[in-house]
Amino acid sequence: MSFRLFPLSFREFLFFKGFDYSEPLTEARRGRLRGFLEKYVRYGGFPGIVDSSELIKIRTLQEYLDLIVYRDLVERYGVEKTRAMKALMRVVVRNFARKISIRKLNGLLASTGTKLSRPTTSEYFSYLEDVGFVIPIRKYHPSEVESLRSTPKIYLADTGFASAFGVEDKEYRIENIVAVELLRRKHYFEPRLEVHYWDDGRGEVDFVVSKGFNVVELIQVSYDVDDTATMNREIKALLRASESLSYKKLTVVTWDYEDIHQVGRKTIRFVLLWRWLLEKPFYY
Repeated sequence: MSFRLFPLSFREFLFFKGFDYSEPLTEARRGRLRGFLEKYVRYGGFPGIVDSSELIKIRTLQEYLDLIVYRDLVERYGVEKTRAMKALMRVVVRNFARKISIRKLNGLLASTGTKLSRPTTSEYFSYLEDVGFVIPIRKYHPSEVESLRSTPKIYLADTGFASAFGVEDKEYRIENIVAVELLRRKHYFEPRLEVHYWDDGRGEVDFVVSKGFNVVELIQVSYDVDDTATMNREIKALLRASESLSYKKLTVVTWDYEDIHQVGRKTIRFVLLWRWLLEKPFYY
């Protein structure tokens, strides 16, 4: 049997740090936990860098990227255009946690001065997926064929790679961490889980988690809930998805806001990222 391994979860990261996250948390311990979360969001969860200095973390992550290119890709697949592969990796990292098609990837590569045919771009992207560097999540659709045809949202195996390239975007990092955690739960605990995004043309819900043919969680990720316009837009999309998929329990993962909102017969739970990462899901 084969098992897919991911970098450390936040729970495992805290174990490496020797931190007891059991509640109730004092204000001081909560502050330490938030500090660990900041480091986890910025540098990711590779075990070899957990206790390193910031300089060593970045240099090690860059070494990991080189290993992906030269050992996993060049040797395994015989990639000839290594410069083009490196350029593709940079484009992917700069556009993580977004919907992106092969056509768009090819155009972004061309804008960097890298010439690669669209079929070769597709082939190289599939290699990045095979080695686990990039994780595509596709649109939820009752038809599996239609889902596979949809434009994927792409996520990185670890947010530390974004730091290695100097990419800064906290909201996308948080969404990436949620995506990888959901897939970690699938591969480690409940293989029947499937993870998609939802889009009705007017708005998106970041994650639809289903078990078999049943939706078990709808998740929106929002860093800044103080932005009223953004929050209203995301809640409306969540409610439309709830109507479409006949699911009433809704979750919004946030950085610093926690509450329960009741909208008609639907319950929207706003939960802190660290709490969501540490709690055991009800569906397994």
